[in-house]
Amino acid sequence: MGALGCGREQLEKRLVEEETAKRVDAAVAARVEEELKSERVQKLIQDKVDAARKQMESDMMEELEREKRRMIDDMRTKEVALPFLSRTGRPATHPPEVWDASYTLCLGC
Repeated sequence: MGALGCGREQLEKRLVEEETAKRVDAAVAARVEEELKSERVQKLIQDKVDAARKQMESDMMEELEREKRRMIDDMRTKEVALPFLSRTGRPATHPPEVWDASYTLCLGC
């Protein structure tokens, strides 16, 4: 009977440990939920979201500025490569059918 009593004690001990672990887990989950709802944590989260948004906007503006500078450089390069205009305003090297008189540049270029 001694061996049975020892097995029963170990079983009871294990059940108590499992129940204690469940209660601790439940208490921790409740405390975490309470903290997440607190004004302090909500403000911290909002501050992080605002900082991330500001950084993302800054990164996007920098990228747009780089793209703008690249496009301006491309346009300047193309301006240098444009043919000289004749006295009529038409490119000297292009036939009239590719020229739209409402513009000062050749549309066929």
